Amino acid sequence: MRAAGYHTKAPKQAGTQLLNVPAVAAAVVKVRAEMARRAEYGMDRLITELDEAAAFAISTENATALVRARELKGKALGLLVDRMDMRVQQIPFRIEINTLLPAIEAKPPPAGAQ
Repeated sequence: MRAAGYHTKAPKQAGTQLLNVPAVAAAVVKVRAEMARRAEYGMDRLITELDEAAAFAISTENATALVRARELKGKALGLLVDRMDMRVQQIPFRIEINTLLPAIEAKPPPAGAQ
């Protein structure tokens, strides 16, 4: 701010005043529109970039890069899903109910039970 000739103690006020200048306001709108355009990133753009990466991998004969580009494309399209381990681990536990425990422990286990 100081290099542009504005006092550094009131940057918000200086910015508000500058936005009232039509040329500055138009420049800010232009910059914001460009930033919004650059920020747009969707599935179409991702797939295009992955296709370009695959084409580059083919042209450079880089099999690893080609496989990776195809793998990422498959994941993006939902054709490949990372496998998740959904097994439940057995955790030993014991439930104690004070009033019933002596009666349960006194009974012999049924035949065939461990």
